[in-house]
Amino acid sequence: MLIRAIRAENFMRFDRLEISNIPRRGLIGIEGPNESGKSTIGEILLFVFFGKTRSSSDASLSSLIRWGTDSMTAEVEFTLSPASDSDRSCCALLAPQDFLIFRQIDKYGTNYVKVLELPERKEMASGCRQVADFVASRVKFDFGELQNSFFHDQHSGRRTPGSNTAFFEVAAGLKHLRAAVEQLRREREPKDRQFVYFQKEIARNLVQAEKLEKVALKIPDVSQKLTKVMDSLQDKSRRTSELKRRADLFRSDAGQMEYRAKRVEQLRDLPLESFQQEVEKLASQGPPASLRDSRSLEEDTLRSMLNASQSAGERLKALALDWGAFVTKVRLEADRICAILRPDNPQGLDARLGALRSSLRVEEGRRARKMALVALSLFTAAGLSALAALSHAGKIFAPEVWPEGWKLTFPIQLAGAAVLFFLAAGVAFFARGKSQGRIHGLRQLENTIKAEAEALQATQRGAAPWLAAVLLRDLPLSLAGTSASGLDPLAKDSQDFQARHSALLSTEGESALDRQLQAFAKNERDLRARFMGEAQKLEKVLQEEDAATKKLLLDKERTEGELRECQSQAGKRDLLLARNKELDEKSALAREEIDLQLLAGRLLEETIGSIGTRIGPALTRFTKSILPALTSGRYREVRVDNGLEVKVFSSEKSDFLALHELSGGTSEALSLALRLAVSHAFTSARTGQSQFVFLDEPFKMMDATRAMETLRLLPRLSPSLEQFFVAQPAFQPEARSLFDFMIHTSHDGARLEAHGDIGLAPGTTHEADSRLRAHGEGRDPVEYAART
Repeated sequence: MLIRAIRAENFMRFDRLEISNIPRRGLIGIEGPNESGKSTIGEILLFVFFGKTRSSSDASLSSLIRWGTDSMTAEVEFTLSPASDSDRSCCALLAPQDFLIFRQIDKYGTNYVKVLELPERKEMASGCRQVADFVASRVKFDFGELQNSFFHDQHSGRRTPGSNTAFFEVAAGLKHLRAAVEQLRREREPKDRQFVYFQKEIARNLVQAEKLEKVALKIPDVSQKLTKVMDSLQDKSRRTSELKRRADLFRSDAGQMEYRAKRVEQLRDLPLESFQQEVEKLASQGPPASLRDSRSLEEDTLRSMLNASQSAGERLKALALDWGAFVTKVRLEADRICAILRPDNPQGLDARLGALRSSLRVEEGRRARKMALVALSLFTAAGLSALAALSHAGKIFAPEVWPEGWKLTFPIQLAGAAVLFFLAAGVAFFARGKSQGRIHGLRQLENTIKAEAEALQATQRGAAPWLAAVLLRDLPLSLAGTSASGLDPLAKDSQDFQARHSALLSTEGESALDRQLQAFAKNERDLRARFMGEAQKLEKVLQEEDAATKKLLLDKERTEGELRECQSQAGKRDLLLARNKELDEKSALAREEIDLQLLAGRLLEETIGSIGTRIGPALTRFTKSILPALTSGRYREVRVDNGLEVKVFSSEKSDFLALHELSGGTSEALSLALRLAVSHAFTSARTGQSQFVFLDEPFKMMDATRAMETLRLLPRLSPSLEQFFVAQPAFQPEARSLFDFMIHTSHDGARLEAHGDIGLAPGTTHEADSRLRAHGEGRDPVEYAART
């Protein structure tokens, strides 16, 4: 980086400072008495690029603002270019580029900075962070590196070699490498602890797994034991289920027997219509199902009991069937008679009697009408006869309106009419006699029908005792009343029915039917008692089996618990082994990482050693090349060790001398040579471009001859170090001729202006800030001399 212009306002002691058209190569001299602002020019460079100065490191930036003002601005135009012309021609991207960096602060701490690309003044970065990134990426050094590489102040000659060691460790990367080694060590420590923990955990898990293995080996025996218990439980379960089934079956059959006994006892009170159905149900039920599985019941006794029940049932069934057939005949006859006697039957007696009575009423009506006609004819004939007698006596006469002939025969006419009415009365009386005969015949027929109805009703009443037997217990009495019914066919059937079932229908003493029913019921209850006894025996055995099953269940639970515990221990063992496998993998990875970090640490240590061993020889070669010129040929051999300790060979002593054994001028020359060697090395290794060097009073202890030789040497020192700022209170007259650009400072004013010859700076088109130029009007400028 080469400086092309420096401008500032209200910066420290300067009200206004402007230095422009600074040559890109050569010596730039800064001459003036102490405290006239020579070092301030270097401070401006530090402030503009990094926002701080050497003097502001221990104070706030507001201390840089000129007294009595509120803000301060500074800017620097600079060029970034390759280190040599050969490098510059390699690539178009390495062509020199001009930039302007501007920074402003006020007393409130506001810090504004930006970077512009010239001549277009294109903004490249704005703000402290962006500008810092720009400087780091393009300028390629920081505040400390600039001070230790390219800024040799008046105190550098008195520094101990160890003060530069820290910088060289950073610049050469040794500090970063050592930090990396330390970081690897810190990162390796937890991994070492982790690896040790893994190994301890693996060992502990192996011990625990060995203990659990003994328990896990019991699993086959415990499983076999559990299988036997489960088989026994299954056998017990099947036996218990079978016993329970048989006991339930016996109890069910006992209940069925009780039910049958109650039904038998209720037979005598059942309606005869339901009796047959109930008897058929009882007779149709086969032997109880439990008898097929029974082994303890007495077969002969049971067979006789079952035969007795079956015989009783058959007899009752035959009784029910015969009685049903007999009652059916009686009911059919009764139904026939009822049908004949039913009023709504068109063919019945009531219908015939009704029709007869209707005919009788018609004939009686006819007879009454005929009798009325006879009476009316006789009454009319008598009247006409009386009128004829009166007319014949001359007491009544014919109407005047009649013809005369009729009037003469009027009595005869009345007598003839009376005769006619008498004849009519006789005819009507004769007809009335015939009607009377028909009425008499109808009345006889009515009496015949009534007699027939009475006979049918008598027959119906005769069948009533058979139909009146609603309950079985009424059957004997009902049959006893049928002998006087007069119905010979039905009576014969009744006698046959009684003869067939006389054993059941006897009424002497206790009814045979009742005795049979009681015996039937008792037999059913005896069977029930036997079934209940068998069920109780089975339930007792079932209780014993339940007790044995409970014991087996306890054994099963205990064995299952033991098996679960063994399986749990085996699972824990497997988990421990799996955990150990995982820990082995993690341990291997940790060991691999530790080995890699150890290897990386050894390589870094070797790299640090290699770089450290190369620093001294590299600086030694450069210092040795310039030492004769800096010491007027007095010293030619020099040695820079890895701690930057500089020693020169003295022919008088025949040994290397340290700095404290040399004179002040020689020590200063050696310190300057070491600083220039550092600048050359840092530029070649880091920046890779042309660079300026700022030397602040480097010749305090040197004589004029050594100072002249040093000034002649600087432009030829290194192809990458092209621009040297040299600040001294005063230069020898012959020394001023060596400078390409001279800047003078003084105590008289707060302004400094210095402008180089633009014509001697080809290719540069720098612009001066109009704000800075406005401050110089009306004031005397400080004297300066410029030569390129």
